Amino acid sequence: MAETALHLEQVGKRTHDGTVILHDVTLTLEAGQMMALMGGNGAGKSTLLDLVCGLTTPTSGRVTIHGHPPRAAIRAGGIGAMVQGGSLLPELTVAETIRTIAALHRVPRPTLDEDLLPLADRRVGALSGGERQRVKWALAILGNPRLLVLDEPTAGMDWHSRLRFWRQVRHHRDLGTTVLYATHYADEVDGTADLVAQLEAGRLVSLATPAQVRAAGTQEVGGAGLFTGLAALAGHRLSDQKPARTEGHRS
Repeated sequence: MAETALHLEQVGKRTHDGTVILHDVTLTLEAGQMMALMGGNGAGKSTLLDLVCGLTTPTSGRVTIHGHPPRAAIRAGGIGAMVQGGSLLPELTVAETIRTIAALHRVPRPTLDEDLLPLADRRVGALSGGERQRVKWALAILGNPRLLVLDEPTAGMDWHSRLRFWRQVRHHRDLGTTVLYATHYADEVDGTADLVAQLEAGRLVSLATPAQVRAAGTQEVGGAGLFTGLAALAGHRLSDQKPARTEGHRS
């Protein structure tokens, strides 16, 4: 029987004024699986990931990671994360940043990935957005966590860095790491995710494999098939879709 790495049971989240951000979301992710979260801006993706990371608590329901609450899993070093809004100390160099966080994980002599070696002596404040994302990835995997939580991890990366990043993520998955990630890019789902969870207005509207999603739409491989499939599973036609509002809560 497969081990359950992550379980959300009827998880709900409201703001202080009663606005519903997540409504009764139930999800299970088995150890070693990769799940992509998709949905428009404001769908609740980032809030769900914050709950998994213990950065906030659910208004209702529960979240467990290998049977433990998120904050207990964090204390045990069981979660590595790249979240929106996570900041780095701008005055430190990349090498200093890695060493500082490695000390918290009791990693005695951290080594920089060859991808970061050219940036080792650069101050974090001088890095581009994509370069900062690469540093955050290096920090996320420092303690060899059992679960990786990634919120739009390739934002700001160029195409070469994105390809390299997903090769590294799949390598960790192949070693048994469980991965939950949010993305707007269809090419980061096909050939990568085992499952695709679609959120809309805080509700889980579909949960399927990438092949099942494509089969519900045009059945094309790649972006077109995936997006038409997601729309079909959510009960929409693409012509019905309006641009998502971006104000308010993070997605």
